[in-house]
Amino acid sequence: MDGFSNKIDENVFIIAATNYKENIDPAIIRAGRIEIHIKVDNLDKDARKYFIDKIIKTKPTRGKFDMHKLLTYTAGLTGAELELISKEASFYCIRHNLSHITQEVLIQEINKIKYGEKASHASHEKTFKKTAIREAAHTVITKLLMPEVKIKQISVTPRNNKNGFITNNFDDLKTNMTIEDIKHRICVSLAGRIAQIKKYGSIVGMDMEGSPDLQHAINDAYMAIAHYGMDTELKYINIKSAKKKASETNEVQHHDQKVDEAVERWMTESEERTVQLVNDNWDDIEQLADLLLDKEIMYEDDLRDIESL
Repeated sequence: MDGFSNKIDENVFIIAATNYKENIDPAIIRAGRIEIHIKVDNLDKDARKYFIDKIIKTKPTRGKFDMHKLLTYTAGLTGAELELISKEASFYCIRHNLSHITQEVLIQEINKIKYGEKASHASHEKTFKKTAIREAAHTVITKLLMPEVKIKQISVTPRNNKNGFITNNFDDLKTNMTIEDIKHRICVSLAGRIAQIKKYGSIVGMDMEGSPDLQHAINDAYMAIAHYGMDTELKYINIKSAKKKASETNEVQHHDQKVDEAVERWMTESEERTVQLVNDNWDDIEQLADLLLDKEIMYEDDLRDIESL
């Protein structure tokens, strides 16, 4: 690609699409080549409403559909995934000899696409209880530290991708967070494993299900320190800029080491705070866990009925 012709009769332009812009050779996307870049983000509420309306209006449906609830549950899904949900809902009705798609069927298929198929094998009782404690802890600490986050659904039903999950108002979450907001998120991420350890001890309570939560917590701490300059000791640094300006390898390593030390400090402080929060709110966590074991899935209205929450 050597640029574009200036001849009037050669109106040629190139359109390309990728999910991995970071892997493209910079020479291809510099000025004079593919120079106009358009980012297509996750579908917003209006876009998701279009797909949900299409399902409701073009498929045989029955009963009421809560659009607000469906928009919340589908946050983060692509158009292709919503089209797949439409097909899977139809297939479900065929397999179970149902004449119409209901909201319950639609939500079931949404959860399947987002979180995986329900596990066919019987869940081990202790694993089931650990999942309930973990998701209850996430919920209670979220309610305490991040009241603006509206939890719409909690499930402890085992699925292929995970043993439990929480759905919140993804579209309404803060995009410009303070250091306090980020530290609150870290505590919420750590609450699940800490609650499991409190209930079952460090040997049984520490399992692989906590891995995604730890990844989220460490990523939040790293971004706050290395990219947003929020650490009180390292102060206003941006590791990406620092690496660009660094001419010596040892200078880059110096920055990385300092950031790693700061991340470790943040995680230790957050762990100590979360342990205290879990201890202080243990009765609420156990109460919610017991309800989850009984219901398997709870919705926003169910949580509203619990006075302590």
